Amino acid sequence: MNEESLKTLGLDEAVRLIATMVNNGNMDQAVALSEQLRVAAPDHPDILYVSAGICWKAGDPDQAIAIQKRLVAVQSGAATHHERLIYFLRETGDISGALAATQTGVRECPSNPTLINACGMLQLNTGDLQGSHQTFEKAIQLFPENLTAHQNLSLVLLAEGRAEDAVNAFSRGVTPLEPVKLRANNQEQKHLSKTYDGLAECYDTNDLQRSWGQQTAQVIRKAIGQGNLGDVLDLCCGTGSVGAAITAQANHLTGIDLSPGMLDKAKARNVYDELIVADINTALLSIKRSFLTVTCSVALYHWADLGPFFYAAARVLAPGGHLIFSVDPVNDELDIGQSAPGEYAHSRAYIRRVTADAGLREISITIDAHRAYPGFWCVFQRPA
Repeated sequence: MNEESLKTLGLDEAVRLIATMVNNGNMDQAVALSEQLRVAAPDHPDILYVSAGICWKAGDPDQAIAIQKRLVAVQSGAATHHERLIYFLRETGDISGALAATQTGVRECPSNPTLINACGMLQLNTGDLQGSHQTFEKAIQLFPENLTAHQNLSLVLLAEGRAEDAVNAFSRGVTPLEPVKLRANNQEQKHLSKTYDGLAECYDTNDLQRSWGQQTAQVIRKAIGQGNLGDVLDLCCGTGSVGAAITAQANHLTGIDLSPGMLDKAKARNVYDELIVADINTALLSIKRSFLTVTCSVALYHWADLGPFFYAAARVLAPGGHLIFSVDPVNDELDIGQSAPGEYAHSRAYIRRVTADAGLREISITIDAHRAYPGFWCVFQRPA
């Protein structure tokens, strides 16, 4: 497209044409046209925004960052521009640059809680616990209803060794679950299979997700020793990180997950004797055998009401067998809280009550990192 035709087309139409090119997979044409537009209107916010996005998508992060920085300079009061620059810098590994960009964003947009939270998280990532703590306290002072700030503060408190304070902070970042939402929770499970199928390919590229297997193994060994675990049932086994971590202690290892994509990854590890595609509560009620060890790590936050799960898990536990599981936490002022759409946290009082109803006795409940936030790691036993 030449300069004359660009003038005839108009900037707004050209921006829409770029979007059409991208949607049709014509990235080279989209990049070329965006370059022409920047020459014609170097400070046009829409053109800068589209150009930065195209360069990022085309695999040119340096150019995307340079353009996004220009956009931030042109519209410094737009918080979304700062947020996007921070994302670009963080994704390229430039954490110090992302932190500097975040601090600039906070100065320019002091009433934006997203930027303040991002600043605190980057401070935490760089080891500045004191700075991070102060930033989240500031966010809570300015925006007391911002649940994310309370949840983020729990991370700092956990890193400072203040586990109970971390649980209390996280609890202030959840909302009490209404009975009507508890009943509706069952409908949400239908979407999980597709969600996790979509995550399967990249699931193990995340350091945190890869750590869950070893963390579960450590909980087991601390609570019940390093001996033989007998026949093991790994519920919501995902890509199999737990199975890989405990296979040497197991006689027979069965995994259950509702995502076929996840189980394909678990199968490739070659540590499971049997893999079953199913919803865990449905599968537990149909299993005809018993297991000495049952695990369910970093999965139960998808369920609000855990009573049916504990009854079903106790049913397949052999006498003297152990159930090892983890949940997002709330303090005993609540039974169940909602921490995000479709995500739930449970108190120790609630866990103790429903496990007792299912005939299980407590071995240990410890506080440690769980997903991105603190959580309860629990070991219960079916009495012999």
